[in-house]
Amino acid sequence: MSSRGILLFVEGDTEIEFFRALVQCLLRQHSQSTRNLRIIYRNARGIRNFQNKVLRIFTNQILRDNPGIIFDVVLCYDTDAFEYARKPPVNWRLVEADLKGAGANKVIHIRARHSIEDWFLYDYSGLLRFLRLPQDTSLPGGSGIQKLKSLFKQANKVYVKGSNVKGFIQQLDIDEIIGGISEELSPLIRVLGINVVHKPSRKK
Repeated sequence: MSSRGILLFVEGDTEIEFFRALVQCLLRQHSQSTRNLRIIYRNARGIRNFQNKVLRIFTNQILRDNPGIIFDVVLCYDTDAFEYARKPPVNWRLVEADLKGAGANKVIHIRARHSIEDWFLYDYSGLLRFLRLPQDTSLPGGSGIQKLKSLFKQANKVYVKGSNVKGFIQQLDIDEIIGGISEELSPLIRVLGINVVHKPSRKK
């Protein structure tokens, strides 16, 4: 009997930390065993040339280093680059076809609407704690990325999308965030084999 694996592709260093914490939180809270499940995270470093990068990593690294394991591939990305583009930067049908042709069992999409920064804002109090800003700090306007950049600036810090921010993810209440994005996470929840119902999180 072949072992199962889940391979998550994300866009940046912060995303690697976040999705690792998110998956661990889901599995821990629902007593899901990973004994026969190998979970691997890979950083695609942005959406540019995504199709070639993920296929190369999957075939040249993951399959080579994990013989006998059948992988479901999870593509995690922001939707903002696709919402208004006349020519989207990635043809997801081709990505799926390439991965399945290379041996992926299934390919699922986890789309952060509009960006993963919007997800982080579901734990606004945790974000303010990390930045050491007062808990009554008003939420700035703009997109999720603009809001984070503005808040970081208030704390004399700089937020760069995709770059690792030491200690940031550890300060966030991942369960609170899961409650706000359970619909977007549902394909991942199903592929992990768990059945979870969360109350809606507070609106950001």
